[in-house]
Amino acid sequence: MPRDAASSALLAPGPSVTSAAYSAQQSGHHHHHQRDSSFAHNLARARALFFPYMLPLLLVYVAEYTINQGVAPTLLFPLASSPFTEFREFYPMYGFLYQLGVFISRSSTPFFRIHRLYLPSLLQVGNLALLTSHAVLDFLPSVYVVFAVVFWEGLLGGAVYVNTFAEIMETVPSEDREFSLGATSVSDSGGICIAGFLGILLEVQLCNWQVSQGRDWCRQIKVG
Repeated sequence: MPRDAASSALLAPGPSVTSAAYSAQQSGHHHHHQRDSSFAHNLARARALFFPYMLPLLLVYVAEYTINQGVAPTLLFPLASSPFTEFREFYPMYGFLYQLGVFISRSSTPFFRIHRLYLPSLLQVGNLALLTSHAVLDFLPSVYVVFAVVFWEGLLGGAVYVNTFAEIMETVPSEDREFSLGATSVSDSGGICIAGFLGILLEVQLCNWQVSQGRDWCRQIKVG
């Protein structure tokens, strides 16, 4: 056998090497196909969750955190008509009342269930509209009315959260339940992120508007 032919024969893969390479290639294609199929399947499952569970949770979180971060800092009243001595005391009270409402409603499922998730979500959007309108027009007669609305806001937010996941636990088949809980939880994080961006814009605009109307309380907040 000529030397060049012998060298080529030694360098060429034998039957076992060729077979292994072919098997590895086929295995790679198989796993890639499995990944594609799994992703498409999970995407279809997530789409099925969007309207019944993810959207109402997203709406309630966008509304309530826009209130908390963008509107609540401007919900100020004359100190003489409030229980406070400084303007910076309003916001911590709003935060406490909101969290109290959330705590109560998240503990309520053993006693009270909500199956129509869009109703409290839309009511929360109504809270956002009401409090934003007051920040602009100054028509609510007392800070105690705002206290009640903020507490109600917490009740609605906690109720949508806990009842959304309770509905999934009850209605989604067990083999899809873990995925459904994880996928739906994206809505609250996404809603908070959207609300944070809106709050950056809204708080500044509301404060500037109030100052232009002679209500410069948001500029009088002193920390420390």
